Amino acid sequence: LRLLKEESDRCRDILAQLVARPDSDGGSPFHRLPLEGLVEAAAVPYRLEGKKLLVTCNPPTGQTEVEQPEVPRTAVLLQGLGLLLQNGLQFAESLVEVEISWDSETVVLTIHDDGPGFNPAVLERLGQPYVGEGRKRRDTASQPMGLGIFITHALLARTGARLLFGNHPEGGGIVEIRWNRATLEESDQMATGNHD
Repeated sequence: LRLLKEESDRCRDILAQLVARPDSDGGSPFHRLPLEGLVEAAAVPYRLEGKKLLVTCNPPTGQTEVEQPEVPRTAVLLQGLGLLLQNGLQFAESLVEVEISWDSETVVLTIHDDGPGFNPAVLERLGQPYVGEGRKRRDTASQPMGLGIFITHALLARTGARLLFGNHPEGGGIVEIRWNRATLEESDQMATGNHD
């Protein structure tokens, strides 16, 4: 019962943050920004002392005209990426690496933490409600029930993302988020339901 209450409170907090972050910045010059900037903005509330977040960009080789995608600064993207970054930072020993790569058709964002990794027994079901990750946070004895990952999966799916969870060969958990570039760049319309 205590665990259900903790997860329920966490879901309430996530939804409250979504409501507090408007989908439109009302003409702000930062309404659209490079994906790297969005990752940095999404990580701000979750940075932990003693944990390093390293973001690297890998533009396509030989395609200098293909610039980093500019994406809408929506609550859906900020919260979805933020929850994955929070997860990585909570479980990391000291480092979370985010790698962004793209070409004219595809955008891939990979988050790798140097923590204990995911439980292989639940990897295929991660993203479903009440499927825990199989790793315990250092600040609690309870096992998370996976509702945060479920909400993240649902949020990012609204932007056309496909998520893949795994374990890095050198250790730690890894999450790959893959988008069709055109879909990601138009995800403000998808997330708000404004299809023209």
